[in-house]
Amino acid sequence: MNDFRASISKNVKIYKIHTPFATLYVAQLQDNYVHYCYGGTRLVSPELPVVEIHRILKKLTIEESECKNRLINIAIPNLRIEYDRLPKEFSKSKVGGARCIIQPINKDIYELLLNPENEKFESCIQGIFRELGDWLNKRKGIIKLTPDFGKYAGLADLLHTYTENVLGIACNKGGCGGKSSYSAHGVITALEYLVSNYRELPITLIGANGSMGGYILNFLQESQANDIAVCDLAYTRKEVHAPLGCQLLPAEPRKFTDECLKRGGVIIATTYGEELENSNLRSIPSNSILIMAHNLSIPSGAKGLNLTRNLYDRNIVVINGQILTLGGALTSRLEWYSRLNGIKDFNKPLAFELVTTVTQYLCQLIRNNSMPFFHSMLHILKNGANL
Repeated sequence: MNDFRASISKNVKIYKIHTPFATLYVAQLQDNYVHYCYGGTRLVSPELPVVEIHRILKKLTIEESECKNRLINIAIPNLRIEYDRLPKEFSKSKVGGARCIIQPINKDIYELLLNPENEKFESCIQGIFRELGDWLNKRKGIIKLTPDFGKYAGLADLLHTYTENVLGIACNKGGCGGKSSYSAHGVITALEYLVSNYRELPITLIGANGSMGGYILNFLQESQANDIAVCDLAYTRKEVHAPLGCQLLPAEPRKFTDECLKRGGVIIATTYGEELENSNLRSIPSNSILIMAHNLSIPSGAKGLNLTRNLYDRNIVVINGQILTLGGALTSRLEWYSRLNGIKDFNKPLAFELVTTVTQYLCQLIRNNSMPFFHSMLHILKNGANL
């Protein structure tokens, strides 16, 4: 991803916001041709050096938020949905990348923000969001965020009390609600579109106990897939049990285990990212399909290009996360233009339909090309839909 990253990294500006509980770092891609920039948030340790925060922030802004939004920008003019069913101006929308990192001022506040059950949680997060909301308002809507770190489902709603420039708010407030189901729907759409016989193949779901993993597992079980194996670090805890009827495979942090990879067939990973480069890729049988349903699943630059090319040469298909999980960013865009048009009841069926048609369009573009998925995605980002 070097060419894509290098061409825009110099245009990423990082802002610093001080609050009584945490320092916030917000990155925005400087681009005069977008209507606004959008991204999620991440909570980091108070001990993380500032230089590392800047590195992570730029990486997430470019390789996740900007990448997804640019792919959506390319796909929208080619939608197979009547434009009069969409909110006004949505079909002309251009959105760029943004990102926010929250660094608590000490370890106690960091632990507090990880525990929404704590009685002091709400006053702490409100103290942070009050300052963030005021800052977003002063930026006059050019940056919009979804606070989606941790386990607290109402974060977006809390930020919404201070600013309109927040996405992912509850449906009863005119928003799309949690985005995990829309992102997971994109993964399932790609699976059905690209691997029509997936029910007859061994399927290994890594990260099966997470929010997206659980959604995908439920789909696989309902679709009566014949051979499902699951893997998650959570299953090592006594109180967490593997799903009935599924083979349980061992898990390790920051890598995929050989037991998962050697099954071949379809391997779906809904984990944190960066595991693929630390795994024994020689254990993957030929004709396998790796669905990397997380962001940053493939290394940047020459390392990622070589990795995917080497697997492609062994008849192993690797589908990268930015194509698969853009459903959340796409639905958030639909939310904003719906709210802008005064639509109070968010149209969930339309949102799922939108994720389906955009995902299928991008998968078709790539499938028609003779290069690996990752190479094709970079080609699309650079040249638009002109493959």
